[in-house]
Amino acid sequence: MTTGPDPEGETATRPLSVAAGLLLAVLLFAGLGAAIVWAYFPVLDNGFVWDDGANLGTARASWDRGLRGAFWAFREPFNGHYQPLTWLSYQLDARLSGATPRGVHATNLLLHLAVTAMVAILAFLLAGAPALSRLRPADPAKERPFRVGLAWVAAAIFALHPIRVESVAWATERRDLLSTLFALAALALHLRTSPAGASPSPARGRVALLHALSALSRAQMTLPLVLLLLDVWPLGRLGGESDRARRFAGLVREKGLSFVVAAASAATAIWAQASSGALTAVGEHGALDRLVQAGYGLAFYPASLLFGRTWLPLYERPYPFDPTAPGYALPAVAAACALVGLWLLRRRVPSVAAAAGAYFLLVLPVLGIAQSGIQLVADRYAYLATVPLVLLAAGAGAAFWASLEGPSRVWAKGALVVALFALLTTSALETRRQTLVWQSDETLWRHVLSHSGSCLADNNLGYLLYARGEGGPALFHLVRSLERVPTYGRPWRGIVALLETPWPPGAPEPARVAETLERAAATQRGSTLPRYAAALAWIRAGDALRAREGLREVLAREPGHDGARLALARLEAREASLP
Repeated sequence: MTTGPDPEGETATRPLSVAAGLLLAVLLFAGLGAAIVWAYFPVLDNGFVWDDGANLGTARASWDRGLRGAFWAFREPFNGHYQPLTWLSYQLDARLSGATPRGVHATNLLLHLAVTAMVAILAFLLAGAPALSRLRPADPAKERPFRVGLAWVAAAIFALHPIRVESVAWATERRDLLSTLFALAALALHLRTSPAGASPSPARGRVALLHALSALSRAQMTLPLVLLLLDVWPLGRLGGESDRARRFAGLVREKGLSFVVAAASAATAIWAQASSGALTAVGEHGALDRLVQAGYGLAFYPASLLFGRTWLPLYERPYPFDPTAPGYALPAVAAACALVGLWLLRRRVPSVAAAAGAYFLLVLPVLGIAQSGIQLVADRYAYLATVPLVLLAAGAGAAFWASLEGPSRVWAKGALVVALFALLTTSALETRRQTLVWQSDETLWRHVLSHSGSCLADNNLGYLLYARGEGGPALFHLVRSLERVPTYGRPWRGIVALLETPWPPGAPEPARVAETLERAAATQRGSTLPRYAAALAWIRAGDALRAREGLREVLAREPGHDGARLALARLEAREASLP
C-alpha cells in the first residue's frame, strides 16, 4: 500500500505556519484596536453636548433608580425614543463611573471597538460563503489568511472613517452603537447557522432574540428583510429555478419571530415620536418633499463615504424645502436610477446588487419618509446602514488583489498595501480632528455655522452666549435663527429677555432686528410673545407708531400682559413729555 508524499519537513512546519499566521492576525487586529483608540481618544475629555443634558441630566432622575429605573426604561418613551436597553447601559455607567462624561464616552468607545470586531466577523463569514468561492484562493492553506485579511480591511475602513464619529462622540447616540452591535450579531449568526435550502435555521430563535435586543436599544424594523436578502445571496437558499416560491415562503416563515419584532419596533418608534411631538406633519413637509429627501439621502451616504470632506453634527433641512432644486432633485434621480439599474443587473453583479439592497433596507427607516426633526440627513444614520457598502469595498479590493498575476504582482500588491495604509492613516487623522468638534456645545454649534446655515445652531449658540453674559452676540444669533426660519419658535423668550434690558454692545442694528421680528411674528399668530418682541424692537429702532400698534395688539389679546402694559405706559409718557 502506498501513500502520497508527506515529507517530514512539511509536517513539522505546518503547525509553525499556522501559529505564525495566528500571531500575525492577533498583531494586526491589536494594531487596529490601538489605532481606533488613538483616533477616538480625545472624546474622553469631551463634555456632554446637545441632547446629552436631557438624556443624561434631566432624565437621570428616572433611569438611574435601580429596578424602578429599569421599569421606567421599558414603560416610557423619552425625547422621541423608546430605548430601554440604552437606558440600562447608562445605569451600568452610573454604577461603574458615576455616568460622568469621561465614563460614558469610554463606554461608547468600547462599544465601537466591539462593533468593529463584529464587522470583521461578518466579513470573515461572508468571504467563506459558497457564492464567493471564486474570490478565495484555490489553495486551502491560503484561504483562511485571505479571509482574515479581508476582515481586517473591512473593519479598518469601517472603524476609522470620520462619518462614524457622531455615533461614538455623542453620548446620546449610545443607542446607535448598541443597536448596531446586536443587529450585526444577528446577521453573523444567520450566516453561520443557516442550512442550505429552505429548511428552518436552528438558530432562528436566537437571531430573533438578537434582533429584539437591537430594537430595544434603538428602533430596528428592516432586519428580517436583510436576512431574506442574505438567503438569496450569498447563501443561495432559494436553490434553482424550480419551486422558488415555496422555498421563499419557507424562508419568510423562518423569520416569523423577527418580523413580529420588526412590527413591534415600528409601532413603538411611531408611538415614541408622536408622544414627543417630533413627527413632521404632511402639510408642513409634503409627499414630494419626502420622496426627494429620501432619494437625496440614498445618494448622500455613499457619496460621503467616498468623497466626504466635511462632517457636520447637523445637516438642517432648508426652509422652505424646494424639491425641484438641482442640489436635491439630481441626487434623488441618480439614486433612483442606480437602484433600478442594479435590479436589472442583479444576476450579473449579485454582490453589488445585494450590498446595495442591504444598504437600502437598513437606511430606509431614516430617509425621511416618516420625517422627525429638522435634519435633512445625519452622519449617525450611516453607522449601520453603510456596513454593507464597506463590506462590498473590502470585497472588491480583495478581488483586485487576487487578480494580480505575473512578474509585477509583488510590486502591484506592495503599492496596494501602501495606498491602503495611506488611506487609513488619513482617515484616522481626520477622525481624531472630528472628535474635537464634539468637545462642547460651543465647538459643536460654531462648527455647524462655519459650514452651513442652521436655525437650530444659531438658536442654541445664542442661548449659550446669553447664559455667559454676551448679550450682543447672543441677540445676533437668536435673531439670525428667525431670519433663516421665521416660523421657528425657540428663540423668542431669549430675544424678549435681551430686549427688556439696555441694548447690548455688539448687537445688530435695531432696525434690522425689528424688521426680522416683524416678519417672523406675522407667521406666529397663536402667541403674543412674538408680537411683544417685535414691539420692543420697534421701540429700539425709534418707530413709536409701530411699537404702539404692536403693544396695543398684545394687550387686546392678553389684557394682563404686564410687560406690554409697562412698555406702552413708558412710550406714551415719553411722547407726552415731548414739546
